[in-house]
Amino acid sequence: MMKRIMAAIWTVTAMLLAIILLADYSNNRMIEKFNNGQYEQNPLGFLGFFEPQVNYYNRGNIFYSLGQYDLARAEYEQALECDLHDHQDCRLRVNYALSLVEAIDPAYINDENLDEVLAILDQARDILCENGCASRTDNSGHYPDAQRLKNEIDAFEEYLTTPPEPSPTPSETPTPTPGADETPTPTPEGGETPTPTPEGGEEPTPTPEGGEEPTPTPDGGEQGPTPTPEGGGEGGATPTPTLTPEEQILALQNQGQQERYAGANGTPDDYMSAFTNSSHPW
Repeated sequence: MMKRIMAAIWTVTAMLLAIILLADYSNNRMIEKFNNGQYEQNPLGFLGFFEPQVNYYNRGNIFYSLGQYDLARAEYEQALECDLHDHQDCRLRVNYALSLVEAIDPAYINDENLDEVLAILDQARDILCENGCASRTDNSGHYPDAQRLKNEIDAFEEYLTTPPEPSPTPSETPTPTPGADETPTPTPEGGETPTPTPEGGEEPTPTPEGGEEPTPTPDGGEQGPTPTPEGGGEGGATPTPTLTPEEQILALQNQGQQERYAGANGTPDDYMSAFTNSSHPW
């Protein structure tokens, strides 16, 4: 009788050991593939019943990496119901909060859905601040990744709720009025500027009809004039035109707009770009 009991105990122990080894092997294979960018679920993850949070967490990470945030959140919620170590709890909360904020598309935020977006951000903040992983009031959270993400959420919320300041319109420079002792320069009829007469009374060189300057002929007349390259400039390049005062003002406005928003196209930075998943599977 005793031998049968001992044999049964050894059989059960051997089966449990085989299950543990098989679960560990399959989990390590999943992690190896994950680190190589192959996001495949562990088909034997259910065998890790001693630590079910590991399978839930890893499944959530794979769904997250595939952009399936709803499925990722469902797995993270299952993991939160398990008995977690402190480092597991905060690490899980970071990814859970990320699965919420990453689902927000900044391009489609408007006045109609702004309250909904702010509620999602507040939910993510609550997840991070629970159990002290992050702090709402300062940087005293005991998990740096959670505190950093919480601060990024605060900055994004402030960006959404703070209206942009209008760009100042440069005032036009008034034409100076001559003083009482100054004689204003008369403007000829038609608004054209007269050609000044050279000193000494020399006659100015007449301009041919049509207003074009004649091309000088080289000495000796042996060679013809140097042709102008196509495009109107040296080497075919088009000469840079001189900007008018109005164009210069517009250029300064555009430059100020770009510097203000730190974007080459004059658009605000994408605050969501800071929200990245950097956690590894367990």
